Amino acid sequence: MKAAGLGAMLLMYDENCRYVTGTLTPGWNRLKPGLRYALLCGDDAPVLFEQGDLGFQIERHSPWIPKDHVRWSYAWIKGAAGPASLSQVKKFTNAIKQEMKKAGVEGRKLGVDFVDINMIQVFKDEKIDWT
Repeated sequence: MKAAGLGAMLLMYDENCRYVTGTLTPGWNRLKPGLRYALLCGDDAPVLFEQGDLGFQIERHSPWIPKDHVRWSYAWIKGAAGPASLSQVKKFTNAIKQEMKKAGVEGRKLGVDFVDINMIQVFKDEKIDWT
C-alpha cells in the first residue's frame, strides 16, 4: 500500500476480504460486493464490516481480529438505485471515513477493489480520493 501511495484499502470482494482478514463468509454472501467488506488502514489490523449475527461469530471464532475491529455492514446490492440505496452508501462512506480518521490516514488515497455508481457520486461529494 505504501509503495502505491495508498492510505487504506477497501476490500469488497469476498476473496480479498478473506485474504486480508482470514475469515470466511457463508455462501449467500459470495459474489455480492457490499454485503461484507474489510478496510485495511496503514499498519492497523483490518476492520471487518459484517452482516448481522455473522459479526458475532467472527468475534467468537477469529481471535486474530480485535473485537473492536468488527462492525455492522451497511449493505446494498450493487447497482441498486433510489433513495434507500443512496442512504446506505452515505452511511457506508461515513463509516469508512471514520475508520480512516481513527487510523490517521484521513485524506489519503483509498484503494478499492469494487465500485458502483452510488459510491462514485458519494465519494465525490465527500471528497474521497480513491483509485
